[in-house]
Formats: sequence, C-alpha cells, structure tokens
Amino acid sequence: MQSETGVIIIDDSIEEKPYTDENEIVCWHYDHSKERNVKGINFVTSLYSSHGVSLPVGFHLIAKTETYTDTKTQKERRRSPVSKNDIARALIEQAVRNRIPPALCHVRFMVCQC
Repeated sequence: MQSETGVIIIDDSIEEKPYTDENEIVCWHYDHSKERNVKGINFVTSLYSSHGVSLPVGFHLIAKTETYTDTKTQKERRRSPVSKNDIARALIEQAVRNRIPPALCHVRFMVCQC
C-alpha cells in the first residue's frame, strides 16, 4: 500500500476529562479548536495513510511533569519537559523504524476540529 502519495499524519488531540482529579496526565491544556484551556488528556498520534487505508504508526501521551511559577499570575503551572516538536520528530523516526521509506514520508500536520 506504500505509494508516492502516502502521507504521515500527525494529530495533536485532547480528550476532555472535566470531572477527573488533576495529575501529570490529566491536566490543563490549550485547545486551539475551542480557543481556551480544557482539563483532559493530551496525546499526539501518527498514522500512515495511502490509497484510502490508514495504519497507526505511533502514539505519545503528553505528561506535564515539571512545575513552575507563572511570572504574570504568580500561579503554579505544569509543563512537559518534551516539546511537541520533539514528539513529532520521534513519531516520524518511528515511521522510519517501521520501514516506511523516508522518500515516501510526506508529513501533514492536522489539528482536530472535533
């Protein structure tokens, strides 16, 4: 199913969990589709899509393990020690390790509007 038109799709999504206690995985994330912060689980996934077939390649949960003090509000906040750019690169490397030829890896970033 590999082809010149195949793409790696990287998707950054949030599954809202408004009633769950906050921790390193379930915490506040900015949702670009809603233009506000929501409490939930943030994850980045990658799929290889070609000829109408999509196959999963990788999955990464965003864990905000570091705490810091926001200089404007003086409130304690959480952040991930790994950037989403680094996560996307790792997912693309995973595609290469899964033997999806690099010449065929045209990358398209998507933002879920769900």
